Amino acid sequence: MAQRRGGRWLVVLAGLVAVLVLVWLGTWYGAHTLAERELARLTGSHASGQQITCTEPVLGGFPLRLDLTCTRSAYAGPADTFTAALGGWRATAPLYLPGTVEAEIDGPLVVNDPGRNVALTASWSQAHAKASAWISGLTGAGATFAALKAENTGTIPNLPISAASADTASAAIEPAGGGSYAFVGSAKNLKVTRSDGTDLPTLDADGKITALNVGAGLGTNPARTLDAWLKRGGSFKIDHVRLASGGAILSADGTMNVSAEGVLSGSVVLRFTNLDAFVSLAEQIKPGSRDKATTGMQAITALSVPVQTEDGPARQTTVSVTNGLVWVGLVPVGVLPRVRL
Repeated sequence: MAQRRGGRWLVVLAGLVAVLVLVWLGTWYGAHTLAERELARLTGSHASGQQITCTEPVLGGFPLRLDLTCTRSAYAGPADTFTAALGGWRATAPLYLPGTVEAEIDGPLVVNDPGRNVALTASWSQAHAKASAWISGLTGAGATFAALKAENTGTIPNLPISAASADTASAAIEPAGGGSYAFVGSAKNLKVTRSDGTDLPTLDADGKITALNVGAGLGTNPARTLDAWLKRGGSFKIDHVRLASGGAILSADGTMNVSAEGVLSGSVVLRFTNLDAFVSLAEQIKPGSRDKATTGMQAITALSVPVQTEDGPARQTTVSVTNGLVWVGLVPVGVLPRVRL
């Protein structure tokens, strides 16, 4: 009797395994078919005149993932008013982590927009991107680059930068709980070339800024979601910002509020490490500015207090912003522009 019962359980277990295998196979082939249709739709003819291409597409990844590889991809706007071309990329979406996509991206990226004088070429030695989405739309995205270089041969009005490079660079937006989203970024050994061919001092930068109470998700159009958040009056927390160059280190944290009209209010704590280095840095950026920079550092010393930081002794002061007007103590020092996307 016991042997019969044991045999029945084995049959039931085998049946369950067979059902699960069939369901999994159906899920993979269903996702594969859906991906094929979506790729065909995106790369097909568009009434608007836009065109997206994926050269030598390959779909695979059976049985645990859905993989898509393109040896080259490109986008062309109507009448080629805007074009972009990217080297090969390999994206993978694990079926056991629904809504998650990761990709390895090959350069270069070439963007041309003659109407805006954009002729951009970017390259890197390695790039990794990741995005996550759910029913409400995009929930997070980010990218990391190694040996990143970018150059624009066009002349963009009011943009005094022609090239930039960094040993590593990363940027991401990720959930921070309670409907908030954190913007995280960093750059190591960032070098910027001005449009006149001169170089700015090398910079290390990293920071995290959290947009508070954005909503349950970023939706299918994150820019529109963030714009709506700003228009109803948003708040953001500067968790930390750190800029370091030539021994000078500036760090900041605080909280700011944005009115429905885009006017900023709030306060930010600034910490200056190595004031003498700030004077030298100002002279490198703008020759002949040493005297003004020295006067500025003397004012900071008078309006700040000494503190100890991870980077060593520093001077700390609080900057207040009231309806866009910036104050250091009781002294107004400037006006911030309105925030708009």
